[in-house]
Amino acid sequence: MEQILKTEINKALKLKDEIKKNILRLALGEIQLKQSLADISSIEQQSIIRKIIKSNQETISKLTESNRVGETAILLKEIEILKEVLPEAWDHAKVHSFIKDNSLDVLSAKNEGQAIGVVMKALKAQPSAIIDPAIVKAVVIELRK
Repeated sequence: MEQILKTEINKALKLKDEIKKNILRLALGEIQLKQSLADISSIEQQSIIRKIIKSNQETISKLTESNRVGETAILLKEIEILKEVLPEAWDHAKVHSFIKDNSLDVLSAKNEGQAIGVVMKALKAQPSAIIDPAIVKAVVIELRK
């Protein structure tokens, strides 16, 4: 992840894209700070980037509530840039096929939460799986109907 960020920062420098350069430097700095305290995995590095995205989304929400929509453009661009360096999250169809392919029994769980837990546990064992819990929930609800 660090190398991807460094490469993208260099591209931004050449293109004189200040927004891209600044947000990627922020993400790289956060990762390097955590890395200096303890060795962190690629998944943890991605989590740091997702945290920045979430923070920007919360700020956009607050700005929108305050009728300051004009100030959200840079934050939206930063989110777009950060999402480009992250691996793509699994979509509805991929989660659905994972559940079916691995014969995960979501029907016999006592409730929806336990069924989601069964699926999330199996997905977390997949190192390459980038999961949106909201998608997992939607698929489980669909399968339990």
